[in-house]
Amino acid sequence: PTKVLEPTSVSPTQIPVSATSTPDSAKSDPSLPSTMTSTPTAIPVPTQVASPTPETKKEIPSLDAARSISSADLYDRHGFSINTSGGSEILELSRDFTAPNEQRGMIIFTNQTSRVLLEWADRSGKSDLEFLADSYRDIKDVSPELDFSDVGEGIITVDSNNGIFGSFSAGKGGEGPEGYGLIGVWGCGGDRIFALVVTGSDATVLQIRFHDLIDSFRCGT
Repeated sequence: PTKVLEPTSVSPTQIPVSATSTPDSAKSDPSLPSTMTSTPTAIPVPTQVASPTPETKKEIPSLDAARSISSADLYDRHGFSINTSGGSEILELSRDFTAPNEQRGMIIFTNQTSRVLLEWADRSGKSDLEFLADSYRDIKDVSPELDFSDVGEGIITVDSNNGIFGSFSAGKGGEGPEGYGLIGVWGCGGDRIFALVVTGSDATVLQIRFHDLIDSFRCGT
């Protein structure tokens, strides 16, 4: 009699996980975090005849989702304000490239020799320290070629609200710091939390710029 071969089991191919990095490091001045997605292994499947489905119209993102706006002395939108005098054109967007609103968004601009990013988001149960750690990790993720060193941390007050800050330096191994950064995090008494990231090559100028920005910030109503 002919021997019947048992079917060979095929283990499922592991589906790679998309790693997303997210504001700004010293001197390298990284732009928005990029998303790195590995390509999954194709698995051959039997050809099937799909029943016809109506064509769906692909939604086109709003042109307002990411936009440049002219810099003025004061950025006063989405329920808060901050002094942007002396800054370049402001890029306004959000992480998922939808239009920013009162719940989430960010602005990015250059103020003379410093690069500034201000992000606001729903707290989602996170403490100020956790949100600061997230911002710092995002900066390091987009500049893997740099070595980062923690410099210090402390307490800040922004429009009568308590917050925290952390400072760091960054450079290539053995060559000394190429730039510096300050991250400040605070809330405005509700579920919304803010993170201000300022980076630059001059530590003294950076500190002055950072303090000027947080002193000018107003939570609004």
